[in-house]
This record gives sequence, structure tokens and C-alpha cells, in this order.
Amino acid sequence: MPRKNSVPNHLRTVLESKNSTPDEIKGAVSEYVVWVKEFLQRQLNDSKLDIEQYNKHVIMLDLLQQISWKRCYVEFTKGKVNSIVIKLKRLETRCSVLEKKTDFLQNEIHKKHVAFQEETNSLKNENEKLQTFALSLCKDDNNLF
Repeated sequence: MPRKNSVPNHLRTVLESKNSTPDEIKGAVSEYVVWVKEFLQRQLNDSKLDIEQYNKHVIMLDLLQQISWKRCYVEFTKGKVNSIVIKLKRLETRCSVLEKKTDFLQNEIHKKHVAFQEETNSLKNENEKLQTFALSLCKDDNNLF
């Protein structure tokens, strides 16, 4: 098998990066498999491998390629799901904060409403007293004549 150092740099970069998309990884794995098959073919041509060993390596490469594609998509999907879960937890926290603020504001509005009603009732009572006083003044004025 080829040494790790001999893997083309752009393939190594894609395969080792955590930011690679599944399609990029799939392409890089396919490219790597082709590269290894070419290497095996050269080994076969140079009589360093027999046909049986060559076929065994090619079959293993094909299986490895299929497994890596599936695993890549599973890992990518798990990453997306984890990201969504984190976002949902943040939204849940924000909703909780908003609920607390809403409760606080509703409580404040209720307090202000009660205070406004008390002030309104107080003013009505004052108004009634003034009207009663005004009527009594009017009666007193009528009695003067």
C-alpha cells in the first residue's frame, strides 16, 4: 500500500478537514481510490503483486469506499442534528427568558391598572364631593334670596 506521505495534498486536506461536505469527501475518497488502484496496477505490472493480491486489494478498496461514503453521510447528518438540537435549546432558553419578561410586564401593567383605577375612583369621589358641595352652595344661595 502507498505510504501516507505519498497521498496527494489536496486529498489529505479534504479528508482530514472537519469542514468538508459529504460531497467533497465522497469525491476525495473516489479520487483516492483511483489513485490507490493506479498504484496497485503499477505494482502488478512490476510483478510486486500477483493478480490474486491485486484483486483482493481492489475489492477491499471498493468496500472501504462504500463504507466511507455511508459513514460520511451519517456523521454529516449527526452533525446537522446536533447543530439543530443546540439551536433548539438556545431558542428554548430565549423563550423562557421572554416568558419571564412577559410575566413581569403583565404584572407591572396590572399594578399600573390597579393604581389607575384607584386614582380614578379617588377622583370620582372628589368630584362627587365637589358636586355635593356645589349643590349645597346653590341651595344656600337660593335661601339667601
